[in-house]
Amino acid sequence: TDDSNILGTIRLCQLLPEYNFISFCTEHVQINSYLEKLNVKNWKVSPALAFNNYLTEVSGCGLFVSLDNRHTWGRFQLDAAAMNKRSVGAYSETQHIFYPSEYMVDFTEIDKLAELVKENFGKSYKANDDMIYSVSYEHFRNVINTI
Repeated sequence: TDDSNILGTIRLCQLLPEYNFISFCTEHVQINSYLEKLNVKNWKVSPALAFNNYLTEVSGCGLFVSLDNRHTWGRFQLDAAAMNKRSVGAYSETQHIFYPSEYMVDFTEIDKLAELVKENFGKSYKANDDMIYSVSYEHFRNVINTI
């Protein structure tokens, strides 16, 4: 998590006070301190979880939202697709593979992202299971090849 992600999420929370947001990261204590000082009550930042606990926690979410400013792999979007959840937000390789382009914005376009959240919250999304397997396998193979 970097400053642009934090500031973007704070702005999103301000634009959408009726929604609750959750994040997982190692800097949770410091970020929660900022949120308390800024009186942001609809964003919960928790410590990073073991993968099975993470999946249990996020499976009840109505929408996955990403403000990642790195246009990289996007494990977050793969998890969303595997759980038939919609994902909106910044461009990443897997956001581009699994979701229509109208679900993507630049990570600085917080007002547009707020509109995407309103339009897509709670709506399911059926990703292609073969595509999920293919992307997961390709990523796994690339990781193994770097060892």
